[in-house]
Amino acid sequence: MKTQREFFAALAKERNGWVIRRRYSWGELAEIRDGGYCPITAVAKAETGTIYGSMQYRAAANAIGLPIKLANRIARAADWIKIEPRLRKRILAALGLEESNG
Repeated sequence: MKTQREFFAALAKERNGWVIRRRYSWGELAEIRDGGYCPITAVAKAETGTIYGSMQYRAAANAIGLPIKLANRIARAADWIKIEPRLRKRILAALGLEESNG
């Protein structure tokens, strides 16, 4: 079973190509290299070679041994600015991003 620390170490290796999409007011994080991934599906692709759509984050989490409760928290933090703010800051730090007001 992958721990939160192990997940963020793996995510930090996938830093290139991430943006905060502002087309949504909630500030969704998206990896735009190769067509778009969420943090969980990006790690799953790197570790397993399988491509998951961003809505398949639970299957991706299962494939990398990430507990579903933690996967749900990470997905919410990645997609919503005000939900799980501490976890979102950790995601942003791993990806080398900063929240902006724009």
